[in-house]
Amino acid sequence: MRDPHADPSMQHLAITVPGDAGRRAHDWLRERVRVLAHAGSTLLEASAGWQAQSVYFRAPDGTVLELIARRRLAGDLGDTAFGPQALLAVSEVGLAVPDVAVAATRLERALGLRAFGGPPSSSFGAVGDDEGLLVLVRTGRTWFPTRDAVAGPEEVHVRISGTPAGSIDVNGLATVTGGSPTGQA
Repeated sequence: MRDPHADPSMQHLAITVPGDAGRRAHDWLRERVRVLAHAGSTLLEASAGWQAQSVYFRAPDGTVLELIARRRLAGDLGDTAFGPQALLAVSEVGLAVPDVAVAATRLERALGLRAFGGPPSSSFGAVGDDEGLLVLVRTGRTWFPTRDAVAGPEEVHVRISGTPAGSIDVNGLATVTGGSPTGQA
């Protein structure tokens, strides 16, 4: 978590839950924290390329957190009640960068991380796969679905497994390192 006395920029992390648990994750979380809405809904369907449902909320330090049910991943909750055991892995790390397209290209060239969900725009792009994504946003953009959580560069170190060895400084503070033998971001 961030230092609450640091500058007011905010960050984003997503935690994967079983692919069939979007609604149950939403209901479980809603009993514990205030969930964030977009266009009147608090259980959000991602664009077709993502094949996911999400529910967003804020950490005490303002970080925008997300529980995401990715339908392409193996593993279902079945009849099991949703709870902490269904929080499977951190699967997205948000990074504020000065130029999304440049950062995405550098990450692909150095670590083999390909664009996810479509090519990057001038303000948003994701690289990686369903098991692990770096979500790249232009510095100063707000984190979805908020109107006030402004993305700014923070000191972050991300280690990604299953990629070529290498290290990339993406914004002067955030470093992405690859080279572990198996897995993803």
